[in-house]
Amino acid sequence: MDLTDTQQAILQLIAERIESEGAPPSQTEIARAFGFKGVRAAQYHLEALEQAGAIRRIPGQARGIRLVQAPAVEKLAEPGLPDSVLRLPVLGRVAA
Repeated sequence: MDLTDTQQAILQLIAERIESEGAPPSQTEIARAFGFKGVRAAQYHLEALEQAGAIRRIPGQARGIRLVQAPAVEKLAEPGLPDSVLRLPVLGRVAA
């Protein structure tokens, strides 16, 4: 898979956001993160990533970006926590 440096960086951003927040960034957030003047530039890179087989997009779904194969995301160890600790994002609240 031959990706440009920008496409690699976008793929890394998507993976990091899924890891930290449980959802991929929106096209607008991608455009802002990379200083694109408009959303179309982000769409162009997402189309290229999809054609390269790095992501799959779900039409009509907000944040409908799925990683086909998750790239290695650099994880920073937290002091005092054993390696066996698994951190999961909180997606909502349950009334008790």
